[in-house]
Amino acid sequence: MDNYRFFIIGSMIGIAVMIPVRGTFPFSPEPIYLPQALGGWITALIFQFGILILVYFIADWYGKKKSEALQ
Repeated sequence: MDNYRFFIIGSMIGIAVMIPVRGTFPFSPEPIYLPQALGGWITALIFQFGILILVYFIADWYGKKKSEALQ
């Protein structure tokens, strides 16, 4: 039940801060269509899976490091 309270509190803070901060970004808040930005579907898929694989290896390395520290 406490997780919901923190989510609601964080959402309220985010909405209050979003309005004054929104104008300070140097880029457009428009969404980016990845295949168009990277020149096609193949490069977009390679980029996306590359990021996922990188996150997997970092998480795996960190998990092994933590388990070795506990032993």
